[in-house]
Amino acid sequence: MTHPGREADSISGWAELRAITQAGGLTLHGRRAVHAVLADLEALLGPSWLRRQQAAYGGLPPELRLFAFHAGALPQFLSLGLRLAAATAEPSFARVRAELKRGLDQQAWRHLLLQLEVGRLATATGWRAGFEPPTPDSDRRADVVFNTADGRMPLVVETTSLFRSDPDRDHHAYEDHLVDALLAIEQRHGVVTITHLTGHLDAAATGAWLREVDAAAVLVSRGGTGQTLRTPAGTIQVVSEPPTDGTTFLGAPMHGDRWYRLARSVGGKIRQTSGWPSIWIRVDALDGLFQFTDWQQRPWPDRIQLLSVAFRAAFPDASHVAGVVVSSGLAVAPGATDPTIEDVTVVASEGTGLRRTVCPHLVRETVIIPLQADVDEQLQVWAAGYAGERSWLESDLQTAGLAPLAQLWQD
Repeated sequence: MTHPGREADSISGWAELRAITQAGGLTLHGRRAVHAVLADLEALLGPSWLRRQQAAYGGLPPELRLFAFHAGALPQFLSLGLRLAAATAEPSFARVRAELKRGLDQQAWRHLLLQLEVGRLATATGWRAGFEPPTPDSDRRADVVFNTADGRMPLVVETTSLFRSDPDRDHHAYEDHLVDALLAIEQRHGVVTITHLTGHLDAAATGAWLREVDAAAVLVSRGGTGQTLRTPAGTIQVVSEPPTDGTTFLGAPMHGDRWYRLARSVGGKIRQTSGWPSIWIRVDALDGLFQFTDWQQRPWPDRIQLLSVAFRAAFPDASHVAGVVVSSGLAVAPGATDPTIEDVTVVASEGTGLRRTVCPHLVRETVIIPLQADVDEQLQVWAAGYAGERSWLESDLQTAGLAPLAQLWQD
């Protein structure tokens, strides 16, 4: 039976993906829904597509291999399949579909997901989504265009994602290694460690710190009092019982001006989109801005203002850019199930901020920054779309004749 830990090349075909539905947390309705979506995907992409996709991506994307094992992955898989089926009915999607059928690497896969998401927002707000519209007087193309039958000016969108930098990956690799080493000490001696990092040490100093922690764990396991090991990188306490709030590891804050790194990354799209009289840039900040910085500690008006200042400073002369929409992407938030607790809407003079529970345990944070004076109506399209994102999948499931999401997964 296939499971999330299998090697990247372990899926030999659609039949094996269908077999996965017998494992994990899918209900009978869930298995039926997944089988229906898999059948549509196979018809759309062809019997040999999975092999091409695995070769291009370096394995299967998580949306295609985790749907039976994680409650947060199932809605992403269903959204992918249902949105692809709907987009295929749009003639302008043919170019995107042709690229998909050849297989997409990780960056191109994220780009596809973002195009489909923006296209779904268009239909959710009463527009008709088009794809790959040609830039006037150029051989370039944007990603999505919102059209209506009443002659309103189209809303044109360029999409992009910002991924982690090498220093970011090194930062998380260090802390992952430290967590693994501390877990081994806990299991070896039957103790609990409570870590609060303010920075990182070099390899030799880290090794010495861990040896001190291990020696302290021996004392605590024999009935001694708790021990605290201090270094310039923070503290590690060794105790016999877990803390009352359950927090045992706080990583070091990630330094660097991420606001302006984000703005600079969008700067490339400014040049790429020249030729359009007005265009929005939609970016997923997947570099840890939302999760691993002081973002969550800042009040929402402060977050909106910081992004507005960063964007305006990075490209003051980009008169064709109507605005920028920045999102965390769909972020896993264990326990986030109650919209009355999780959901936030903040309207400020510099823009609008939203947090929404999209599905149980999945949230999205979005900041909409207008950069032109006459785009209030379009800003409201973005705000209304993402404010109502929770209803998209339920509506698509109903249209496809499938059970509601709550009936597809057994907790």
